Amino acid sequence: MNKILKLGVIVVSLFFGVGLIKAEVTEEDFDKLYNEIVKDGVIYLDTVVPNNFDEAEGLLNFAVRKYETKDLGLSVGSDVNNLETYHLTIYSNEDSRVSKTYNVKVSFNPSNKNIQKKVSEYVSKFPKEGTIEDKLLRMDDLDIINYYYNIHSLDISNNIGTVNQIINYSSDLKQILSNSNIKATLDTRAGWNDDFSNGGFGFLVLSYNGFAYGVVLEGGAKSNNVIYIPNNTENTREAFIDAAKKRIDAYLKVDSIKISYGGQISDINTDDWILPLEEIVNVDNTIGEYYIFNINGKEYKFFIEKNSDKMRNGEFSTVDINSNAIINSNSPVVPLDSMINFKTFSKNSDEYKQILKTLGLDDALVANINLYSSSKKEYITKLENGKFKVYVPITKDMENRDLKAYYITDDNKIEEYAVNIIDGYAVFETNHFSTYTIGGKINSSNIENPNTYDGILKSILLGGISVLCLVFIGFNIKKRIKSN
Repeated sequence: MNKILKLGVIVVSLFFGVGLIKAEVTEEDFDKLYNEIVKDGVIYLDTVVPNNFDEAEGLLNFAVRKYETKDLGLSVGSDVNNLETYHLTIYSNEDSRVSKTYNVKVSFNPSNKNIQKKVSEYVSKFPKEGTIEDKLLRMDDLDIINYYYNIHSLDISNNIGTVNQIINYSSDLKQILSNSNIKATLDTRAGWNDDFSNGGFGFLVLSYNGFAYGVVLEGGAKSNNVIYIPNNTENTREAFIDAAKKRIDAYLKVDSIKISYGGQISDINTDDWILPLEEIVNVDNTIGEYYIFNINGKEYKFFIEKNSDKMRNGEFSTVDINSNAIINSNSPVVPLDSMINFKTFSKNSDEYKQILKTLGLDDALVANINLYSSSKKEYITKLENGKFKVYVPITKDMENRDLKAYYITDDNKIEEYAVNIIDGYAVFETNHFSTYTIGGKINSSNIENPNTYDGILKSILLGGISVLCLVFIGFNIKKRIKSN
């Protein structure tokens, strides 16, 4: 409980430290935004219907953010025992005490039932028992190397939203969500920023394309600066540093991170830490030292711990929850929070017809495929070194074709990519994303031949009987002619 109170004090300073800044918004500004987003007393929100008051607080406050502006923030609340009528509060982002509250009704926009069912299953997998620390998903080892390598910083004291970046880099989260492109967003109620650990907790909303499908009432993430090395590593400084560098260099494929001795763990002052030392590192599996990691010119304090079981592999994978299309990569320049966007073209669309005409195909699957990283706020479009492996679900009919993946360049040239069929997926490799077509000519060798031995024999017998019948009929006709 003391830790929770301690965290609460920190979050107050993070969120309300700007409270003395003079607000520049007026009541007219509040009314103007209200009239833009509320129609006939109703506000429409992209969220599933909450089951209780706590879920409503997490889901609705996530969904209403799409209406926020540069100057004005929004929140939605209700009475504990009444989920029919809500109140909408519009407040100044410079001073949250300057606000206006309106009574509204909420209309819940329709959800994708298939996604809703899957997300409900995901929500059930999050830790429910134990302390707050037990419910924090970890980002460490190669997860955090990927983060520092791509983002270059991690400081929630300046931006509490950084906690959301942490959680979407976490292998723990990806395992719970089966690598699906469901985004986790923390409505952070408390956070911390120590030398070796950062993090936060609160409501954890799970969304797809901006639609809130589920909420974990107590969730969060912690970023621990720890690299794990094999259990059989020799207990010397040189061996520890060499083992850590070997794993990192093999992942990054370059010798770009420098590791040096930092000091003794016993000399660290942990009095003001939120998480205790044992929640960050098992000191018994170290040699009592911490280290300085120089990553892209910035220095970070790290522990190196012997623990083979906690070593991450650094591989990237993202699965579209709608189509089950998959993108894999082992390139470290792909931020681990990147998520697949996969959209197929309608066969009735003019663009689809034009693509098939250009390729000379009678049927195909055409899809726009890309990756987006929320932490970098950009699409990951191309790899200079490395490949993406793309898995596209196909029908049984498509398996009977000599499939290839096609990309039409801006100057109308056609690039072809070899395709393998694996467990109902057309699999190909590329180093860039755009619109791809999966198709090919019908492979006659894959078409089942109905003329088996039994079929041939049957045909011969039927043919023979037919000939005999004709001979018999002809003989009778001749006989009748003679008799006449």
